[in-house]
Amino acid sequence: MFNSMRSIDWWLEYSMIAAILILVCSILLLFLKNKPEKKSRKKKIKKSGVETKPQKVVNEIKEETLISKEKEIAKPIVDINKNEIIIDYKERKLSNQNNFFESNTINNNNVFFYMTKPVDNYFPDSAKSNTSADTVYKFHLGSNNNASFEVHTLGAPIFEIIKRAETYLVPACIEENIAKESTKKIVTIKKGTVRLENNKWIIINKALIKYE
Repeated sequence: MFNSMRSIDWWLEYSMIAAILILVCSILLLFLKNKPEKKSRKKKIKKSGVETKPQKVVNEIKEETLISKEKEIAKPIVDINKNEIIIDYKERKLSNQNNFFESNTINNNNVFFYMTKPVDNYFPDSAKSNTSADTVYKFHLGSNNNASFEVHTLGAPIFEIIKRAETYLVPACIEENIAKESTKKIVTIKKGTVRLENNKWIIINKALIKYE
C-alpha cells in the first residue's frame, strides 16, 4: 500500500515536470517563430519604399542640398539674362533713335522745314532744311512759287518753342489764345501762305495757331 502510494507521487511529479518542460518548449517555439516575422516585416517595409525616420531626415537633407545647388547654378543664368535684356534694350533704344532721325528726313521736294525766324516778313530760301530736326515750321510747296506753312513740334520741345514764341512764332503766326505752363500742343488751325520772290519766301498770310 505504501509502495503504491509512493509510485503515484512519483508519477505525479514526473507528469508535472513533463508539463513544465512542454510549456517552456512551447514558449521558446512561439518566441522563435515571432522573431523572423519581425525581420521579414522590416524587409517588407524597406522593399515597399516606406521611409523610416532616420531615412526621411537623410532624404530631406539631400533634397535641400540639391535645391541650394540648383539655385546657385540658376543665379548666374539669371544675371546673364538680365545683362542680355539690358544690352538688347540699349540696342533697341539706339535703333529707335536712329529710325526717328531717319524718318524725320523727308525725301520730298514739295516739303521742307525752317528753324530760322522770319526776317522782315520773309523766310530766306537758303535757310530751308530737308529734315524736321531742330525746326519749327513745315512748308508744303504749291504751284506758281506759292507754298503753305504750319507749326510742328517734332523738331523741338514744345516748352522751348513757347519760351521763344515772340521770336519764332509771333512774326509768322496769329495766336488764338495765350500759352500756359500746362500747354502740351500747338495746333495749326489755319495754315499760313508764302510766295517765293528773289530767293525769299515772303509771308502773304500768317498761320492761325492755338495752344492746348
